[in-house]
Amino acid sequence: MKERRTLEITTGSLEEFEKETLRNIEKIGEEEEDSDKLFFEDSEMFRKLLTEKRQNLIQEVMERPPESIRGLAENLDRGVREVHEDVHLLKRYKILTLEEEGNRKRPRIPYDKIRIEIDLPLDRKTGKPRAVR
Repeated sequence: MKERRTLEITTGSLEEFEKETLRNIEKIGEEEEDSDKLFFEDSEMFRKLLTEKRQNLIQEVMERPPESIRGLAENLDRGVREVHEDVHLLKRYKILTLEEEGNRKRPRIPYDKIRIEIDLPLDRKTGKPRAVR
C-alpha cells in the first residue's frame, strides 16, 4: 500500500513549533501517514504565500496534473508569466515540485492532502495570535 503524505501548513509561536517538533520526534515510527510541516510564526507571511490564486493553483495541480506550466496557466485562465512565478515560489517552499522532461516542466504536488491551520483571532498590528478573553 502506498504511504499517504500530508503537508501541514500552520501558524503559531516559535515555542509552539518547538513543542510540536519534540512531540513528532517521540512519535517517529508510530504513524502510518507521512506528514511534512510548513510553519509560519508570522501569519502575514502565511497569507502572502497562500493567496486565493495560489490555493487555486495548488488545487488544480492536485486534481488535474498539467503537462507543463503553460498548460497549467491555460487551465487556470491566467498569464504564463504570473503562473510561472507562483509555481517557482511554491517550489521554494516545497509545496510543489517540477518534473523535468526536455524543456517541459510538469508541476506536481507531492502530497495526497494539504492541511491548513491558522490561529484566530489575530492581533491586527502584529499578525500574531491574540489571547481570547
